[in-house]
Order: sequence, then C-alpha cells, then structure tokens
Amino acid sequence: MRNPIAYLPIGGLEWHGEHLAVGNDALKAHALAVRAAERGGGLVFPPLFYGENRECDLMEFDYDPGGRIKEKMALAADYFRPGYMRKPSYQQDAFYVKLLLHILF
Repeated sequence: MRNPIAYLPIGGLEWHGEHLAVGNDALKAHALAVRAAERGGGLVFPPLFYGENRECDLMEFDYDPGGRIKEKMALAADYFRPGYMRKPSYQQDAFYVKLLLHILF
C-alpha cells in the first residue's frame, strides 16, 4: 500500500426527499473514499450508516411541523420527539465516539 490511510465513510440515515435514497450521504462518502484510495492509496471501510446524535439541534424536531415527512416515511410522531432514543444526548455522543474508535482500532 502506498499510503497507510484508512477511509471510514460515514453518513446518517436521514430523509432527503423522495428523489434520493435514505442513506444517500454514506453512499456518496463511500464513492468519494474509493476514488481517493484509487488515486492515492489506502483502505476503504464499508460505509457506516450511522451519524451524530439525532436528538439535538437537528431539523427533525421543527422542520416537519405539518407531519408530511413522517407521513411519507410512515413513521409515528413519537420517533421525532426528544427522548425517543431513551438515553441522554451526552451518552449518545459518547457511544458514537466509542463506536468510531472501536472500528478504527
């Protein structure tokens, strides 16, 4: 291997509308990582369809006041309320960091 680089393509599972796949961010990140590795070397991990803490300051809680996204995705409103992950945000953040470190180790 020319460069000891590992690419970990990450993207959340989020709604981008009906015109894009759920998971589009990770798919794009993976394609870009593959291109970078082909040009400069390195190893590309499979895409990780996981993202940052989804309960803090993100649009899910106020972007869809009419419920159209929830309706299109056939999701109950409870999946968009704070606390639905059953863990405080700081624990979710800590878990995410541990997950990334575990993958890279």
